[in-house]
Amino acid sequence: MRIAFVLGSTPPRHTMEKDLQAAVEVKGDWLGDEAMAVASLGHEVSVHLIYNRNGDASHSGVDWFFRKPAFTNRRLRGGKEFAPRLLRTLRDWKPDLVHYQIISHAASYAFFTMAARRWGLPVVGQHHGDPISPFFWNNWALGWAARRSDAVVFLTREHERIYREKFRLNGGNTHVIPVGYNEYFSTRDRKTAREKTGLEGEPTLFWAAMLNKRKDPFTLLRAFGNISDKFPGARLYMAGEGPIEEEVRRFVAEDAALSSRVTLLGYVNNRELPDYFNAADIYVMASHWEGFAISSLEAMACGLFPVLTRIPCFREQTNDGEMGLLFDPGDREELEKQLCMAIGERDWREKVRRSLPEQVARFTWQASAEGLDRLYRDVADNREKGKRR
Repeated sequence: MRIAFVLGSTPPRHTMEKDLQAAVEVKGDWLGDEAMAVASLGHEVSVHLIYNRNGDASHSGVDWFFRKPAFTNRRLRGGKEFAPRLLRTLRDWKPDLVHYQIISHAASYAFFTMAARRWGLPVVGQHHGDPISPFFWNNWALGWAARRSDAVVFLTREHERIYREKFRLNGGNTHVIPVGYNEYFSTRDRKTAREKTGLEGEPTLFWAAMLNKRKDPFTLLRAFGNISDKFPGARLYMAGEGPIEEEVRRFVAEDAALSSRVTLLGYVNNRELPDYFNAADIYVMASHWEGFAISSLEAMACGLFPVLTRIPCFREQTNDGEMGLLFDPGDREELEKQLCMAIGERDWREKVRRSLPEQVARFTWQASAEGLDRLYRDVADNREKGKRR
């Protein structure tokens, strides 16, 4: 089958890239991982996305098409833009099925769903964890498109239930298929990993995420600073860049408890992260919401003990906290308690760590692609049966 992935806005890791081929090959992106995994099963796959420049790229059997919107401003970003060239590129590629990513980009989702229906193409929509919009027209467009899609994919059971009830979706057309992680994230020799990365600390805590308000690095930094005297050997490393990076750097530099115990690594390429994960012990994220937070899966696949927020994807990944510790987003005091337990209960922590790679193996990109492959075939079969009636 010819599967066209459509994304109505710029992937976050590519925001300022000028060399689009290098962006696809070197930096990668979660959408590229999913597209390549689907292509590996024998499908022809393309990715179509709105970007701040026009261009094409090709990598690992996937064709990428970048198209500028007809117009844009700050208020229209995030899937509300329109790119006529992208629609023409999609039509000219002649897909058998359109897989629209991030249905919370409701205006774009509705527009592409309408176009695909006009062309007689089946549509699969996919939700990526965004909270429900407070705006009526955004929700109206999302519900309209979702009810007219052949299938809608969710990453967690909780999100499937919430959206099915909110938008009156047919339960027979909703599916839970988590996104995944690359299998090069796996356990490696700790000593070698430490020599390669220079990480120190007993234990070593690690963060790998964008530095933005939604990820909430300050709750983690405050909590770690408050308990650091209890565990003088503990060290925290943070990999990532983002809009509040300079603010985070100032916060660490101006706090005596943090300046000698926290290291900000900046951007770390995904290919290098497995060594960093294997050199560490505990993985921490303080997100207020996520889609399926692939970095936490990657960390657990490398054996890092997770301390995560109590949001749907982390509950699903840890079996509701059985394979790690959870805290409410923004709750610094609860995070302090969970960090003290993760650091202080070393034998229990190490026992959990040893079981994690096997536990999260069901979340690989291969498993995700196989679930999508079955769904695509079911959608195509149902369309064919409908034509024969």
